[in-house]
Amino acid sequence: MLASGFSLGKGAETVAGVRRPSLGARPYTSLSEYGYLRGATATYTLAKNWDITLLTARNRRDGNVVTDSENQEDKISSLLTSGLHRTSAELADRASVLEQNLGAHLLYRTDQQVQLGATVLHTTFDKTLQKRDLPYNRYEFTGTQNTVIGLHGSYIWQNINFFAEAARSSSGGIGAVGGAIASLTKRLDAALLGRYYDRNFHSFYANAFGENGRNSNERGIYTGLRYVIYRKLTLGASFDYYRFPWLKYLVDRPSQGYDFLVQATYTPTKKLTVYGIYREEHKEKNLPTALSKTKETVGTVRRNYALNAEFAPSRVWSLRTRVQWGGFQYDGFEPSNGLAVVQDATADFGRISLSGRLAWFSTDTYDSRQYVYERDVLSAFSMPAYANKGIRNYLLIQYTLNKHLDFWLRWSRTDFRQQHTVGSDLDEIAKPHKSEVKVQARWKF
Repeated sequence: MLASGFSLGKGAETVAGVRRPSLGARPYTSLSEYGYLRGATATYTLAKNWDITLLTARNRRDGNVVTDSENQEDKISSLLTSGLHRTSAELADRASVLEQNLGAHLLYRTDQQVQLGATVLHTTFDKTLQKRDLPYNRYEFTGTQNTVIGLHGSYIWQNINFFAEAARSSSGGIGAVGGAIASLTKRLDAALLGRYYDRNFHSFYANAFGENGRNSNERGIYTGLRYVIYRKLTLGASFDYYRFPWLKYLVDRPSQGYDFLVQATYTPTKKLTVYGIYREEHKEKNLPTALSKTKETVGTVRRNYALNAEFAPSRVWSLRTRVQWGGFQYDGFEPSNGLAVVQDATADFGRISLSGRLAWFSTDTYDSRQYVYERDVLSAFSMPAYANKGIRNYLLIQYTLNKHLDFWLRWSRTDFRQQHTVGSDLDEIAKPHKSEVKVQARWKF
């Protein structure tokens, strides 16, 4: 009910990613302008096994301001997370919402075997949050105040770690998650997790495992396995089934779906690692108006394949080659396919480090876009969508001047074929390419 920061989701790590450990209060070190608290926090040891953490925070958030025509009251239709203030409309939405948080967390633990905790978080806004009056928004949060109260615990028994958490928001909605991670043998690890998030469960800082972007309107069960065939070869697999009891954006009825993943990692030497991944996802989604003039929800299938090789011939140089492809299909229609071929190189000369990429991609439509992780400046996370046809490259330079001062410079460019512009409306560039430059400096005291 209250967590932030980076966490593993569903992916090649099929076991460890299901549990989100409680690490207590930590400083915010990312570059995004949302999802953090600005205020004060302190942890006090009440007794040998008891800790209490108190927090207070006051943040200005970007929000889309709309005026209620009946009583001329300003309301917020959505909280904005891009951090961009380029136009008069974006400037008007800048820092338009005052958010205040008061919270407390009580923790009991014994020798790392048992952990029990209770959390309460009260959030207040100076304007009413009310999303657009659309069917899929019927159970979204509306108002100026929200209180979430939760309990959590974990227990280690032999080679099994049991964990669970449940919370209730002011609306009466319940969010709960529970599972176990087990080392069944020296070679086999397993994970099992179930989750239940009411459609009217509201927690602005929840970060629990799930298929949705937020912990709301979802029920599901996940299982993962990891098996070491021998020291150099590891296999992993996962299966996740989920249901959405209420409507979603672009899904005009309650829906369900499932996905599964199979991966193999082979490490013949300390310098070479090769792995392959196959993932298949089945969901329900509205049929686009380009394919049908009537509102209709149909099944969809997304398949993704990836082959990756990482080679480090010396301490200075490392190379990475990746080929990934896949497709997306609405039931009864032709599939859309995509392919990306990526070559990375990194050179570390001590004070200066260089990283670069050259990538070629080709997709039939945006539905078959390919996501590939890119290195970025400190604390930034970049995973752009490679869509349409073109070439993508970037260069990242890190320079350490002394023990106090570091610099980062990143340049990236995407060149598209078979199109004359990039973007649309105010974001449109009247050229078939787009470039980006980032500069960062860090001073360590």
